[in-house]
Amino acid sequence: MKWQIQGFAIKGIVQGVGFRPFVFNLAKQCDCSGDVCNNGLGVEIRLCGQQKNIDLFIQRLQSELPRLARINQIQSLPENQLDIESFSEVIESVKNNQPAIFAIRATPQKIANSAENNQKISTLISPDASLCDDCRSELLDPKNPRYRYPFINCTHCGPRYTIIADLPYDRPFTTMAGFELCKSCQQEYSDPQDRRFHAQPNACNTCGPQLSLLNNQGQPIDGDPIEQTLERLRQGEILAIKGLGGFHLVCDANNADAVAKLRARKHRPAKPFAVMAANTASLERWVTINPSTADLLKSAQAPIVLCQKQSQIELQINGVADGLNQLGVMLPYTPIHWLLFHQAAGQPATEAWLNQPQDLLLVMTSANPSGEPLVIDNREAINRLSNIADYFLLHDRDILIRNDDPLLIAGTEQQPSIMIRRGRGYAPAPVFLPKLLNKNNDLNILATGSYLKNSICYSQGEMAHFSQHIGDLNCVGNIEFQKEIYRHLSQAYQMQPDIVIADSHPESPAVRFAQQISQQLNIPLLQVQHHHAHIAAVMAEYQLAQPVIGLALDGLGFGGQSLDISQVADNKSLLGGELLLVNADGCQHLGGLQPLALPGGDAAAKAPWRMAASVLFSTGNSQQIKSRFKDFAAAAFTETMLQKQLNCPKTSSMGRLFDACASLLNICQVNSFEAEAASKLEAAAAKDASQSNSAAASEQPTSLARITSSSSQPFVLDLLPIFNVLIQSSIPPISISRQNQLAYWFHQQLIEALARWVISASKKTGIKDICLSGGCFLNQILAQGLQQKLQQLGFNVYLPICHPVNDGSISLGQLYAARMHLNKVQPQQHKVSGDK
Repeated sequence: MKWQIQGFAIKGIVQGVGFRPFVFNLAKQCDCSGDVCNNGLGVEIRLCGQQKNIDLFIQRLQSELPRLARINQIQSLPENQLDIESFSEVIESVKNNQPAIFAIRATPQKIANSAENNQKISTLISPDASLCDDCRSELLDPKNPRYRYPFINCTHCGPRYTIIADLPYDRPFTTMAGFELCKSCQQEYSDPQDRRFHAQPNACNTCGPQLSLLNNQGQPIDGDPIEQTLERLRQGEILAIKGLGGFHLVCDANNADAVAKLRARKHRPAKPFAVMAANTASLERWVTINPSTADLLKSAQAPIVLCQKQSQIELQINGVADGLNQLGVMLPYTPIHWLLFHQAAGQPATEAWLNQPQDLLLVMTSANPSGEPLVIDNREAINRLSNIADYFLLHDRDILIRNDDPLLIAGTEQQPSIMIRRGRGYAPAPVFLPKLLNKNNDLNILATGSYLKNSICYSQGEMAHFSQHIGDLNCVGNIEFQKEIYRHLSQAYQMQPDIVIADSHPESPAVRFAQQISQQLNIPLLQVQHHHAHIAAVMAEYQLAQPVIGLALDGLGFGGQSLDISQVADNKSLLGGELLLVNADGCQHLGGLQPLALPGGDAAAKAPWRMAASVLFSTGNSQQIKSRFKDFAAAAFTETMLQKQLNCPKTSSMGRLFDACASLLNICQVNSFEAEAASKLEAAAAKDASQSNSAAASEQPTSLARITSSSSQPFVLDLLPIFNVLIQSSIPPISISRQNQLAYWFHQQLIEALARWVISASKKTGIKDICLSGGCFLNQILAQGLQQKLQQLGFNVYLPICHPVNDGSISLGQLYAARMHLNKVQPQQHKVSGDK
């Protein structure tokens, strides 16, 4: 028998996900001898056997992966790296035609002590995962030793990223280090044939974490915590429940008084809540669930998914997501969640109930005082949330890194689901970038993201560690959270940045953070303009290197120099709608929306009626300001401000134009949460969109917008002609049906205008690749309508799917723009605001 010795280095998410026992069993099935171990790069496999068996092993290794495993690279190892001497016993057994023997080697000590030895780490941290079906069956089986144990898990599910302090992923480096395994759990942990072999969070009721229920004074509540929690939810109380990546505030979604109480205490008058139900059969009462959405809800990531509401839902769960056409829904993803629904179903002994509609519907919202970081610590929860929650369902397994629920928009048969917020289940899974052509490829690059919806991106070569949602950097807590993630990734991967990338806004805390790192480490700092980063993030997702036309539409972006390109707008412009040419050199400003006055400055972002007043003034209809907005005491003064241009900075924000339209149609006059007016405008348009013979749509079949030019901007898009018609068509009083018609008509006019704008730029540049980005493209009528329109005209159109289209991807875009730039040049120090 001819046999071979071969070794393989496996990179990817291959630690803590059942990969080594999978390799162990697969090798035996393929009649291969050898061993497997973790190391700082991932997993190393040594094989000895017939070539055909080794080839079969590698084929099945890639096609039969465990639930959470992901292979990014399989690299053959040269013989001199295989330590043949330690492999002699295996070789002898193969020589003597003995049955295949395979072992799981311990992690080499120099790797286990990587932090002390400055050993490079590039294995990947697995995101947290929802409870798998096998563990759920054991959890709900009265005959199982782990029946109703709230922390059941295995190598296919449970906490990962949020409990890891260091790599490699072994129990002593997690927050489970303080829980010594009992004899039974240790036996599972040590058995390669067991599903819990080297499951680091493995535990049971004898040796593992425990639940407790406290009131908001910190006093324990007697009785079974799950039973007592459900009873209090049914009584209309608000519970703070500790989960995987942080606490949730929870109440009964069917109890309007409880929902109203939660809104009042959290100072959240209208922002929509997400709800959790036992299964898709329960959710179908409230929203439309297609097969792809059902699969997404049941996936290891288990995100919140925005789904289309069923008709008449407002009458049944009033107060959860009023005035919107979508509802965020999710399924249970931790044992605690499943136990609550199991308790509500009467603790059935069989699993039939899992596919039957259940009555319990829970509001699940992030447990944080408005705008502040998610609460993760027990004492912190009671201190910060006792004025919101009546009771606290706690446990003693610490959360090391906060990670909020991910949020996606449901896909359709034609469109995939779309990421809005990156979080639990997705972060910190890496993004892989094209290899650079020069030695800059090995540089570690840190991108510090944007002011709003901050994230950071930290690369090792082609691998970019893309963080979870951090939040707006307008509070100290989120600024510290950003630094916390930076420190955690630096520690876990034993890396330090060689270059740092920042936004171009001089006052952003993210820029100041980048400046501090640049100065402390004496490394170059590059700056990438906000909209440039938006477009580069799309390019990163689709691995584009060729020049593109970028259309960025959002609320606000600071203009200025981006890398080494100076052909941009006024360095202090407040840009919200911009057309760019983006390539490896940087970005070139092609045009923007015609600026409008922003009466009251930042106050206009919270008061759509102010932007409507600006539109009325700019179209020669200022006499309508007082009559339309007579309920607002500042209406008369706002007219004076516009006439005298007092505190009326100019803005080209597309977001503010959606506000203006929503106000003129009397859909929303005041924003109580970000994009409330725009969201309600889209909901109104969606109600009319299904009517193909829409009266409003037929009134103006072609775009009314004008495209003009100036010395600094070849293409300026003026949307005021659209508003001229809208103003005349919306004289109060206006019926709801007419609101819906005009909302849909406005969207169609925008799509036509934006398409013409892109066509004009394409004719000048010869570029047919178009990237769309910015928060306004969360509007699905706009995003899908414009994408389809441009595709019909022969353009290649790229919209973000896997990464947020809003500012949540700015850090990824900054990193990608910098790497494209570094592919051509050596890094240099770029002067930033504050440098001397």
